[in-house]
Amino acid sequence: MSPSFGDICAGRAKAAATLSLLGLLLATVAFQPGLAAQASAATNSQTSSLFLGFSPSSLSPVSGGTPVYTVGETVWAESGYNYSVPASLESAGPPMGVVAKLDLEPQVVTPIHTFTVADIDGVWNITLVTAQGPVLVPVRFVNLADHRPVLLSPLQYSLDGGNLSISAQANLGDSYDQEVCAAGVVSGAPVVIALPRDMGEFGNISLTPGTPFGISTIGVFQPLSFWFELDQAYALDEGGTSNLVADNVMAAQSQPVDVVSNGPMATNLTWSAPLRAGRYDLRAFFQNSTNLEVFQSRVLVLNDSSWVSLSTTCLPQPVQSSSISYSGSLNAGQADWPRTLYYMYRTSGVEAVAAYPVRANISSVNFEATPWNEPVQDAKVSVTPSAGVAQTSQEGGSLFVLSSGYPAQLSYSLGIGGAAGLAQGELTMGARYTTQTVDVDLAELTVHLLAGQGSPTTLEVTGSQGVDITRGPVGSNRTVTFFLPTGSYTVTASQAGGSQSAQVGLTDGVAASVTLNFGASGLETILVVTAAIAVVANVLVWILRSRSPRSRLASRGKS
Repeated sequence: MSPSFGDICAGRAKAAATLSLLGLLLATVAFQPGLAAQASAATNSQTSSLFLGFSPSSLSPVSGGTPVYTVGETVWAESGYNYSVPASLESAGPPMGVVAKLDLEPQVVTPIHTFTVADIDGVWNITLVTAQGPVLVPVRFVNLADHRPVLLSPLQYSLDGGNLSISAQANLGDSYDQEVCAAGVVSGAPVVIALPRDMGEFGNISLTPGTPFGISTIGVFQPLSFWFELDQAYALDEGGTSNLVADNVMAAQSQPVDVVSNGPMATNLTWSAPLRAGRYDLRAFFQNSTNLEVFQSRVLVLNDSSWVSLSTTCLPQPVQSSSISYSGSLNAGQADWPRTLYYMYRTSGVEAVAAYPVRANISSVNFEATPWNEPVQDAKVSVTPSAGVAQTSQEGGSLFVLSSGYPAQLSYSLGIGGAAGLAQGELTMGARYTTQTVDVDLAELTVHLLAGQGSPTTLEVTGSQGVDITRGPVGSNRTVTFFLPTGSYTVTASQAGGSQSAQVGLTDGVAASVTLNFGASGLETILVVTAAIAVVANVLVWILRSRSPRSRLASRGKS
């Protein structure tokens, strides 16, 4: 399987500026040993007068290493000599040839060459003709098309509880520093960052890449300024050391915006280094009248309009061998079900990403207690083997189905807390990445636990049809809800040194409650069993719930 894209793919307050610079200050470290120098390096005294970079704003003296370039990037240069210096750029070979000749004027930033896919991978040479003699500066160009590609075998899928396991055999090519992650729909999806709690904020800010760059806030209580930076490890080639070294470069920075209320706004994001699809550190800055807070997370930047959070949405797992395995959650809803597997890596110091479509024949069934519109807790779903259903797994009140094809017939039997066969049915699973909802008529039992600060409490509900459910440990002064079929039940609360039981009768569609009070003199039990009160309470609950956003106004089938 070939990748579908990726590879192929004034200032603020002085305190803020200082903190940002401290965050970006990095000593160079070994990046990839064993890359032999293919051209003699100029002496530091000579090369200290030449500056190279990816853009006019990212120049640095080549005495500390020359940037490693890839396709689409431009060699920018500035001369520190006090006279015009003839310069030429010779390509890697064979055959070698001069591709650019120009004069570098003092302190004038000049583009020398923009690399294309037709350029030869390897070490290119810049030659300066100075008053002290010729100066040779090696420049490494990485053409990913000339390196062994990353290739994955067809993806294989299996279910494990509420997770989809994705596996493949990989030809890792020349890659290193590899990670994989899987994400759902990312087109137009924002990157969400929590507002700083230390500033008394409890909302979040959403970043939506594009032009202009979208920002939306919710839960803002006081005015603050916000801006962010993107940092990535760009490689430098130390010509005489046989090493590539990493320099963490601030690749992009947004303009600050003043956040005074909830809602959308926009800013501009300025890139000072080329946008390379891959992993970045995102530093978010929040400043109010008294404090400056900085939060760091990771993002996968696919292009200038599509980002994926590597801290929340797509959690990376390291690649340990050619056998790749990744587990993606199915519990957050269809939008977050894995649809793309991202393989992130570096080759010769260049960050890259390859993307592979996830084509799992996955669907699900949600079992909901009605009229409460809540997931059926303590459920156990049994499935009768049938043609088209390859595997099923369960997490809470959701049943996940992996099919060999669609449509597929699903025969199920639902039990609760050891009571089997409370509801049976047959469903037609019509398409992949769809969800159906099955309503199950149940009673609602609410247990109010009033307890001291002693040992934790365990709750157990036993009753007709073999129901036996245990919850705990439960903290003091908590409420626990059970959804159960019609019948008689015993509710038992247990603490170290004591326990007591209460009886309750339940009817489908009707709410009942029990209050258990661990007082100083022992356990006091208050049982609400008045039928009229229960019915009225249930009607009120149903009216309120049916008017709430949770009510089901649409078809029970969702896609």
